[in-house]
Amino acid sequence: MEENNTTLPPKTPRPPRSTDSIFNLFTLLIGLGILGVLIFTAIIYSNPSSSINPFAPPTLPPAIVLPTATNTPRRIADTWTPTFGPEVTETATLAPATETPTLSSTYALPTALVIGSVSPSATVDSEFSFVLQAEPVAIDASIFNPGRTCKWTGIAGQVVDLRSRPVIGVIVHLKGFFGGKTVDVPTLSGLYKQYGESGFEFELGTLPVDTYNLLKVRLEDQAGLPLSDYVSIDTFSDCEKNLIVVNFKQVK
Repeated sequence: MEENNTTLPPKTPRPPRSTDSIFNLFTLLIGLGILGVLIFTAIIYSNPSSSINPFAPPTLPPAIVLPTATNTPRRIADTWTPTFGPEVTETATLAPATETPTLSSTYALPTALVIGSVSPSATVDSEFSFVLQAEPVAIDASIFNPGRTCKWTGIAGQVVDLRSRPVIGVIVHLKGFFGGKTVDVPTLSGLYKQYGESGFEFELGTLPVDTYNLLKVRLEDQAGLPLSDYVSIDTFSDCEKNLIVVNFKQVK
């Protein structure tokens, strides 16, 4: 009896499960994710205020629209109305800033400094509203400020109207040269009451010197247009002439 040696055919080995498809799927998902991130970034970059931006900037207030500026040329007003102080009914007594100085028996206070004694002339012919009340007067500065010695020099005065009332708020402009320097200084009438209700003052330096026609002063309105002609000022090295008094009065 023959032995049954029937040999079964060998089993075909089962091919191993391929992982390529898994890797391909992961690659596809990663690519789609990168594409989505790029699209998301592009949307936010082009429109930071988009609703999908988790860090959207704050909403800006509406822009302010300014009106279009109109260039208005400067000109003097047809009718100029100054600011008047109280009407003077009697001769004013000017008091120094601190105490009453003792005047010598031979010195008289310049008439131009006393408001109540001014009598405007109706015959003055001038193209300006204000003219000199009197010729500039050189006096000792200690008359109005006893503490001032020969180490001070300056210009002062006041402005009055047709009825001898103080005119406050007028620009007084001083220009020229003094002590080797250019002078270009404005001030307002009414800031230095020791010279009157409409008094003004310019401090030139600490040493009086002789100058001739190097300084000039005039009145101006708020637009810088002249209300008076320029008045030339001379200064002196004499310590008793270290204050130059220049007064203006209105003539029309």
